[in-house]
Amino acid sequence: MGGEIDHDNADQLRQALHVGADGPPRFVLDVSAVTFMDSTAISVLVAANNAAGEAGGWVRLAAMSEPVQRVVEIVRLDTVLTCYLTLSQALTD
Repeated sequence: MGGEIDHDNADQLRQALHVGADGPPRFVLDVSAVTFMDSTAISVLVAANNAAGEAGGWVRLAAMSEPVQRVVEIVRLDTVLTCYLTLSQALTD
């Protein structure tokens, strides 16, 4: 994903994080190219994490850009989702 994730394109994120019936959902989002996330994006991530958790899976964020990290910390999303410094760390943990 890259650019901004906001109310204009949050449905694309929601669809990408849809929990199906194919076993425990595990999502790693490389957000290194994301420059902005609004409250809509945060809500989509929390809902996806809740749905994944109920199905025995998880959602992880990896390689946050500085602006995204700031938003994640302000809204305390890092207490809900596991966040990693690198994509490699998120994939191997």
